[in-house]
Amino acid sequence: REIVARVAPLAAVVLRDSLRGGVPGESEAERDARYALRARELRGCLTDLGPTFIKAGQALSIRPDVLPPPAVYELQKLCDAVPSYPTAAALALIEAELGAPASSLFELDASSEPIAAASLGQVYRCRLREGGAEVALKVQRPDMIRAVSLDLYLLRRYCLFVEWFKVRVLTNLLGAAERTPFDVALLDTFARASYLELDYRHEAANLERFRTELLPRLGSSVYVPRSYPAVTTRKVLATEWIEGEQLA
Repeated sequence: REIVARVAPLAAVVLRDSLRGGVPGESEAERDARYALRARELRGCLTDLGPTFIKAGQALSIRPDVLPPPAVYELQKLCDAVPSYPTAAALALIEAELGAPASSLFELDASSEPIAAASLGQVYRCRLREGGAEVALKVQRPDMIRAVSLDLYLLRRYCLFVEWFKVRVLTNLLGAAERTPFDVALLDTFARASYLELDYRHEAANLERFRTELLPRLGSSVYVPRSYPAVTTRKVLATEWIEGEQLA
């Protein structure tokens, strides 16, 4: 009910605009402004609904073939501009994961602010106590397994209903062409990827695999930051800090 109550008003407005082909007499600039407004509303809606819905918005943010540019630009903010959670909670998680106070491993304390926050965690720019290397420290949000599992469970039930509706109503009752159901399988693929993403050790392993297998073929045109396994766990990831231009 909470999801429906949050999504329904925005869905109704978007459906109304679609059915009437936009707003009569609006200019191109006004249309783009309307798209951006709807995207801001969608971004707020997805942020309120939690990590799995934010991930869905991130997926849409790289699909200019599906959404107009103003909407894509707005949804890209879900990649690094989601509201953060308190640093005190991040420090507690780091200690629980690494077995030592965060301040003994990193130049990080309760006054530190994250430089970016997304669906599953937030990132701090700091230095290692040992060696002084500057790192990007990603710390997972608290209780992500429970939150993501609940979201995926609800989405899977919705996909089961969609498949039932397509077969029993659209095909059997209304005579639409038969097709192989794919909604649940698509959601299951998304779910598997989501659980892998919740284990930051996979991300660290992928960095090293990219470095060893692809970097020799790509040459100096690509730089891969190193990871720090000694301070990387399922919920904490430390990688080399590099300066660069954000592409999206």
